[in-house]
Amino acid sequence: MKPCSLFLTLALLLSSCSPPFDRIEEEKIHIDIPSGQKGINIGDLLNSVMNEVAHFLPNAYLTGFVFAGKCADLPQLRGSVTLTFAESRPGFLTKQILWAVAVTNTEDQLMDISIEDGTSYYVATDRLNLNGDKISLNEVTEIALKNIAELGFFDSDCEVVLTRVGDSWDVGCEHLETFIRECEFTIDPSNGIIKNIKP
Repeated sequence: MKPCSLFLTLALLLSSCSPPFDRIEEEKIHIDIPSGQKGINIGDLLNSVMNEVAHFLPNAYLTGFVFAGKCADLPQLRGSVTLTFAESRPGFLTKQILWAVAVTNTEDQLMDISIEDGTSYYVATDRLNLNGDKISLNEVTEIALKNIAELGFFDSDCEVVLTRVGDSWDVGCEHLETFIRECEFTIDPSNGIIKNIKP
């Protein structure tokens, strides 16, 4: 087989095994998020978002969690919750990684979803299982808020970002007026211990 023919055959094999994926964007999708006295139930939120993501990526799994909002609203998860998902599809030389980002306003119960091919990017693909933590998310938010108050940053202008991608919860706080990160620390999901405090 001639080199040019071999190259063409290889190109066709690659394109057939890893078809191009057109970016998908859906906005203001209404989802039902039941809430109780302690605010949003993370299990209900995950199920609602997963059901929407599954319309596009039926085999997607959770890879990341981010909450952003006022410090006072942290225990109720009242604000913006971003969940990231990945789905791996077989390819010829490498797997095709599809990446979904779902941003939910828990007050309005509206969600925006964007899905794209993340194969050529460095995206988190490790599965995140929040149900496997010994310390629940509700407990984590209470621990985080208490520590922010003890560090002296809790007031009406306090904003917080709570992130989970790897083995620990990362917490950062700032004020609306400055947008300067004023405190950082991590929480161990296995025991609730606070580490790496950077006031």
